[in-house]
Amino acid sequence: MSTSHPLAPRADVEISDLPALLQDSRWTFYLDDIPEQDTRGQLCTNKWLGSLGPGEVSIVNVRPDGYVGSVGRWDSSMDDAGEEAARWLDEYYGGFLQLPNGILPDNPPLVARERRAL
Repeated sequence: MSTSHPLAPRADVEISDLPALLQDSRWTFYLDDIPEQDTRGQLCTNKWLGSLGPGEVSIVNVRPDGYVGSVGRWDSSMDDAGEEAARWLDEYYGGFLQLPNGILPDNPPLVARERRAL
């Protein structure tokens, strides 16, 4: 599989070339080169994100049932884009992933550290 470009034809994708985490998810690995099978004839990226400009990044949270839970976009040229994305992820997952009372993670996320500082 070529790593020089983020898109690769399906025939060039080998599951065994993927990182172990994605190899374990081989039945949910998405190939986005079949727009003719979409009801609007769109590629997945265009369907969910529209066009991404230079320096623009996006995170799509896909639920276990295959539905999109949330979509976030950031301008990577902004100094705090990474921290903003981390806060956004903390807020999304913090809405339903909770540790039992009194237990703190070894390396609490940014938002949790800020809450304790108040």
